[in-house]
This record gives sequence, structure tokens and C-alpha cells, in this order.
Amino acid sequence: HQHTTFSPLLTHSLSIKMAPFRPDPQNLTVRELKSILKENGVSLPKGNKKKIVYVSLYKDHLLSNQKYDILDDFSNERDEALLSDFDARLEDSIQEVYRMRDEAIHLLSRRLVMELNRLPHEVRAMTVAEARQKMPHLK
Repeated sequence: HQHTTFSPLLTHSLSIKMAPFRPDPQNLTVRELKSILKENGVSLPKGNKKKIVYVSLYKDHLLSNQKYDILDDFSNERDEALLSDFDARLEDSIQEVYRMRDEAIHLLSRRLVMELNRLPHEVRAMTVAEARQKMPHLK
């Protein structure tokens, strides 16, 4: 019969209590809001009030007091790393688009020069006005 022992760090992390899940109060009914508020020791106003009153109490008493623990820090570090990685990949993508644009401009310029060079010398030497006179269909 063997006993399993855990490292102090693992034992500590297992003992961390996560903050309770709190649904968005906008998605709850007035009855559900009142029930949750009562369960959590929040004093309710006398009489029936509009939903916004209970949503406000819920936010003030249940959401604003949530405790952050070490797990939240890990999550934030992970989120920061993911955002940083996303930013870096986005910047790389933007630079690739600029590189492709510059390459396309260069290729189109070369193609234009090649096409112009195929024209007879007399045509290349014409001014725009002369070309319009000789070739009215190009206007």
C-alpha cells in the first residue's frame, strides 16, 4: 500500500480556490437575480423593482468583489503572450503585403517597359497629341 506524495507547489496549486463563476446578469431573469442575491446575503429593496435595479446590485455586490488568484495571473500572462505573438504575426503579415505590393509594382513596370519597347521607334517618339491625331480611336 503506497502513499502518493505531492510536491509543495502542486499541493499549493491544488488548494487554490477559483473565484465562482458568475453569469452575465443581463442574461438572468428577475427571479434568478433575486435568488442569487439572497443566497449571497445581499439585501433586496422592498417591493418589486425593475430588472436594472437587481442587475446593478448583482454587479456591485457579486462581480466587483471577485477575488483574483494565482490562476488569473497565469491566464493574464498567457493572454499577454498570445496577444504579443498575434501582434508580431500581424506585423509580419503587413510587411509581407507591402513586399508583395512593391514586387507587383516592379513587375508591372518591367512589363510596361517591355511592351513599350516592342512598339516601333516612331510610335514611341510620338507625343500624346500626335498619337491622338494619328489614332483617334484611342481617345
